[in-house]
Amino acid sequence: MNLLLKKYGYLYGEPGAYGLTEKGMKYAQEHYHDNGYGGYAARSWETRTWNDDVVAALRADMSAYPEGLPLPVVEPHTTDHDEVPLSTKYVTGDTGARQRLDGHGALVSGGVLFGAYLARRYGPQLWKNVVKPGAAKLRARFPGKRGPDDRRGV
Repeated sequence: MNLLLKKYGYLYGEPGAYGLTEKGMKYAQEHYHDNGYGGYAARSWETRTWNDDVVAALRADMSAYPEGLPLPVVEPHTTDHDEVPLSTKYVTGDTGARQRLDGHGALVSGGVLFGAYLARRYGPQLWKNVVKPGAAKLRARFPGKRGPDDRRGV
């Protein structure tokens, strides 16, 4: 059915990733669904609800153009709320459902790698010049079970 609707200009795209054209918007509504999870479990998909009038329109198109529309298929219909942010990509699986992949994964992994580099490069100096003297001063202020003169190697 989708191939027939595409052939007569109601849909554009390919199996698993169809969308409505301007002509198709007159006869159908798209509904966006999301499973509410993030990360790798994030799944989203679209469904279409077709109006009963599409049957008469499709029959008229089929009788007028038995081989399909002679003109190229109309470009996809977009509105402001249909725009996809630049950081969002979609991957279509075998089932046709689209999985949203945010560009933040690369940013996080890059931040982790950069943090590991900084820890390796500047960690020993930071420990020797900042952390260890600061801990010694703090330990001196709160002697605990030790006596005030017991500083053990500091």
